[in-house]
Amino acid sequence: MNFLKKETKKYPSILIKLSFILGGLILFLSISTITFEKYYNQKIYPGIKIGTIDLSGKTQTQAINILREKTEQINQKGLIFTSKNKTVKVDLVSIGLTDPDLSHNLLEFDLENSFKEAFQIGRNCQYFNCAREQLNALFSGRTTKIKYNFEKEELIKILKDNFHSLEKAPQDANFKIDKNYQIATISEENGYYFDYQRAIMELEQNLESLNTQPIDLTLIIKSPKITKEQIKMFTPAVQEIIDLFPITLNYKNKKWEIKKDDGKEWIEFQLDQFKNSKKNQEEIVVGFNQEKIKNKLKNIETEINQESQNAKFKIENEKIIEFQTSQNGKKLNIEKSYKKINEEIAFKKNKEIELIVEEIYPEVSIENANNLGIKEIIGTGKSNFKGSPKNRRNNIKVGATALDGLLIKPNEEFSIIKALGEINGKAGYLKELVIKGNKTVPEYGGGLCQVGTTIFRTALETGLPILERQPHAYRVQYYEPAGTDATIYNPHPDLRFKNDTDNYILIQTKIDKNDLTFEFWGTKDGRKVELTKPKIYNIVAAPKTKIIETTDLKQGKKKCIETAHAGADAKFTSTVIYPNNEKKIRTFKSHYKPWGAVCLIGKTE
Repeated sequence: MNFLKKETKKYPSILIKLSFILGGLILFLSISTITFEKYYNQKIYPGIKIGTIDLSGKTQTQAINILREKTEQINQKGLIFTSKNKTVKVDLVSIGLTDPDLSHNLLEFDLENSFKEAFQIGRNCQYFNCAREQLNALFSGRTTKIKYNFEKEELIKILKDNFHSLEKAPQDANFKIDKNYQIATISEENGYYFDYQRAIMELEQNLESLNTQPIDLTLIIKSPKITKEQIKMFTPAVQEIIDLFPITLNYKNKKWEIKKDDGKEWIEFQLDQFKNSKKNQEEIVVGFNQEKIKNKLKNIETEINQESQNAKFKIENEKIIEFQTSQNGKKLNIEKSYKKINEEIAFKKNKEIELIVEEIYPEVSIENANNLGIKEIIGTGKSNFKGSPKNRRNNIKVGATALDGLLIKPNEEFSIIKALGEINGKAGYLKELVIKGNKTVPEYGGGLCQVGTTIFRTALETGLPILERQPHAYRVQYYEPAGTDATIYNPHPDLRFKNDTDNYILIQTKIDKNDLTFEFWGTKDGRKVELTKPKIYNIVAAPKTKIIETTDLKQGKKKCIETAHAGADAKFTSTVIYPNNEKKIRTFKSHYKPWGAVCLIGKTE
């Protein structure tokens, strides 16, 4: 009994000790957790990487500076693509020789959002889930991908321009029609081409981990789809179609005759899906070459097409007047017309075909001019283009004129790329020289960033929501103060904003010597706009001169075409206060790369 009493007395003392130990442990963990969270309050948790870069314990500024240094190395180094017989370096910048508007990056890294994704690991979740994420990152590591955008189609075009001489298209078995319209068959041939999509996928995987190793292009053998044996039975059908020519294409009172010599060049064998087959099979049919017919139709459409025109208006003496009436348009539907020609001649054996032309209606007509709600200036934007060369000045004027008098509907999302339409010689634009890869090519579009920047500033002053805007790659004298510019390049980047007023907005443009001014006319709704002056910071000296090999200069000859620009960051804040006291605040940030002088040198073979 005494033994039991002694043991009973020990239990409270053991429980007390355990309570102290447990309490101490909880206190220790609490203090450790508080200390840990306090230390990493504005820092990335341990064990977290972006790509191959460990950013444990780094603040936003530290992380972005580290990432920027790495991504700048990638931009300076460029991308390397190889095949067995050729190596091509692709510079990640297209450089306008006479106009900075045509200088743009093929690759843009989004460092701020890349940091945010890494920073949020172990945050914004329930306590135990966050703790689990933090522990997993600490002991097992956690890797996120760098965010970026790049001009995929332009890069593929550069690769094709450089490697196409090593490729060969497969040749289907075909036939040849001589001058006496006799038919002879031609054997098929295998082809081979590079798998550019696979190269792009590999590039994307490399970029996500900030890997810059060369990418080896894979050559694929491509077999023809039609063999000589398959087409022998179709010779009578080909002869029958040849004998139908000449045929006539019609539209109203206009006629275009296609003679036999032209028609024989159209005929080809095509693969067509079985319409009622459950199997995914193809059969050979005699038809017309799509590209050749469409080229003919493109020539014909110049005699048919007529653009629809929205009504355009001007403000004179504070009154809206019409200066361009609305007009319906018409357009040859090339796709549908091709299909009709193919069917009517090849299958129905008709000799006359009526082309398919569609009517196009304008969005804004003069009939609704009195209900537009346009009575006063609601926003103004300006820029200066002093020092611009002749072609750039011309393009600024053509672009501004194209937007002058346009109307933006209530709740419409305005796209400057869409509003400007075709950028070509027919519209009045002049070409300027651009370096793409290692070639100098003439290109339209110089000067249009002046227009984009000015309308961006106008939308800001009006207090309209900006949906898409991208700064230039480097600081440009035409767009000072830095941070208030917008670069545009079809199809991307674009400048987009929304008319969130209850009335139409009328665009008015003016050019006075070197000054470009945009005015937005509409109805004021009581909103107030406050814009801070741009803050310029993180100024970085320009790097060493960039040397680009080119085939446009004689071997070894050097020509410098771009001056150096210091890099910098810029930001300003837009505050829009609405009549109901709702306040929308947005900070616009811009990063301008340090831009070294650029010199061309004739490529050494």
